Amino acid sequence: MGANAPVAPIVPTAYTQSTLTVDGQTIEIRGTEGVLAHRPYLWIPTNKAILGNVAVFGNMHLWMADAQSDESQAAWKAQLQEMLALKPTTVIPGHMTQGTELTADSITFSLNYITDFQKAKKDSKNSAELIKTMTAKYPEAQGALNLDIAAKVHKGEMKW
Repeated sequence: MGANAPVAPIVPTAYTQSTLTVDGQTIEIRGTEGVLAHRPYLWIPTNKAILGNVAVFGNMHLWMADAQSDESQAAWKAQLQEMLALKPTTVIPGHMTQGTELTADSITFSLNYITDFQKAKKDSKNSAELIKTMTAKYPEAQGALNLDIAAKVHKGEMKW
């Protein structure tokens, strides 16, 4: 960075409260415990809105490479079910394609995708079969590289 390097960098302090207020609106910070404590999401009760984390995808192949264990996948699904139980009217996915509807459909999409991936993984002999199955099931989903890496990792063809 040379001459552009910060002279006195400011190291942020971790925020440990369960809520914050913006323009008089309370925003709840949820999902801060358990296996996915590093992936919280925000809930705005007055708007019935979820500001999704990396768990919520809109019309994209999910990043399954980081969720290799049954425990991590179960925790992911549980968090998505927790979000759905709030009955949000607006959902901002952490990852989405242009034109994705900002509804709870993205949560349902993500939940179904994990279940479908688990079945396809079990039924596939290798990453190519897994990719073929998931591509057929989600032909409109973008982010093919997400699927490619995940399939190779889950089938033991790539170390992650």
